[in-house]
Amino acid sequence: MMLAPMTLVVLMLACTAYSQFGIIRAMERDRAAAGGAIDTADTSNPVTIHFNKLHNRSEHVEMAILLLGIATVVLVARAETART
Repeated sequence: MMLAPMTLVVLMLACTAYSQFGIIRAMERDRAAAGGAIDTADTSNPVTIHFNKLHNRSEHVEMAILLLGIATVVLVARAETART
């Protein structure tokens, strides 16, 4: 009964690691290449385009982490109510 929530927690950790060590590091490289201020960079600049693509990807990954967390809470609550 607890295998599913544990699996979801592992997925959440994997997604968090991907976001922190993959996406955010690449975004920092793009920010440095754009001169440190991505907001003032030209929107047609390839570095800015790549940064925005990574930003959208990070939002999707964080949304997945949130949904996995909610699903974990639901599964744990269901397992606890089934036990009583």
